[in-house]
Amino acid sequence: MNRFQSLPRAIFSSIPCNIPCNIPCSIPCNIPSSIPCNIPCRNFYRKFYFILCCMFYAIFCQPTQAYAQRGIPNSTQVRDTPLTGFPGVFDTFTPKKDSFVVSGTLCQNPLVPVFGVPVEYGLSENLSMGTNIGLLPLLAAKSRAFGGKIRYRIPWSSDLVSSFSAWGYNLALPSSVTGGNSSTIKGSLLLATTSYFFSDRFWLNANAGGFWLTTEQGSAGSAKFQKSALSTTFLGAGAQYFTASWFGVRGSAILPYKFETVSDGGPESGVTGGTVSLKAGTNSTSLLVWSFLTDFRIGQDWLLSLGLLSADSVGAAGYSFDLSYRW
Repeated sequence: MNRFQSLPRAIFSSIPCNIPCNIPCSIPCNIPSSIPCNIPCRNFYRKFYFILCCMFYAIFCQPTQAYAQRGIPNSTQVRDTPLTGFPGVFDTFTPKKDSFVVSGTLCQNPLVPVFGVPVEYGLSENLSMGTNIGLLPLLAAKSRAFGGKIRYRIPWSSDLVSSFSAWGYNLALPSSVTGGNSSTIKGSLLLATTSYFFSDRFWLNANAGGFWLTTEQGSAGSAKFQKSALSTTFLGAGAQYFTASWFGVRGSAILPYKFETVSDGGPESGVTGGTVSLKAGTNSTSLLVWSFLTDFRIGQDWLLSLGLLSADSVGAAGYSFDLSYRW
């Protein structure tokens, strides 16, 4: 019995028997069985922990052992494509181990304009963390600013790869920066992506995730206080194709399953409180968001991406510009 097979048994044997239960159990119990059992039996918790241990073993242990049995390292199982080492948003790429990727990003989109200088570091072939150094000027202006990203990739095979990513940021801007009322912006994005590679130059992506954004202006309780919140859960799909090693095109579409905005404000803010909810299949307004981008490999370590974006729900289009360098 190896250490992974003995892990569930070690966990279950250490669970104390302190839950009132009138169901016979092989573990000695000092609590009288006449006490009513209003809590689920400990056998349920045993099954729950067993399932968690099996998931942990399947995700983190089994792939590594399979690669070792075949005598090849984990990193070689992922196809080498023209975008390898250049992580994006709706893909499964990560920086190479012990390498950095820095990007200059300008995304004037119909919903949430984005500008920043994200930097991402490869902790391993399948794990990366990053931040946005574009927030440094805000810190110099005595603002509270934080932005971070983490991604874990699971290479199921050479053709099938999944990744789980999380982004989060928190900006607190004083009145000296905004020129008016102080502002607070909080946002987070959770995303699960699976890619299937037909070749080194053509692959498909499938996405599922959620996005949350909250903005506040002024002090809570003041007459001019304003607050708005946006939340959405979505599904997406995309395709990427490189006609040559230096040029490629990609397209993607995102369909929010539910899109909700909430607004509130003080008596002098001019904001009428309320909630607007849109749900796919139940509203006449289209919620489809699509993008089309072109990728140019400039040399060995540069990537230039230019694209167009559109959101049918607001009838507007936008553009994106991204220049990345890895070392």
